[in-house]
Amino acid sequence: IDVAGNNLVSGLGVTLSYNRNLVDQDFIAYDGYALSMNYELVGDLLGGEHDFQRATLEVNRQHSFPKRPN
Repeated sequence: IDVAGNNLVSGLGVTLSYNRNLVDQDFIAYDGYALSMNYELVGDLLGGEHDFQRATLEVNRQHSFPKRPN
């Protein structure tokens, strides 16, 4: 693929997210989870010079360890 020089890449994407993180008064996550799914379509149909698709899935989980006794 010849990609040297100027290239036009145009695309369209959609993201779905769900977040159940619990945060304290300082906005620090201490428990919960989040899920994010993303799909992106790039290509000639949208006026670009390259064709590709990309799908991603991100999952994260937060959990605080108990405080140690003094």
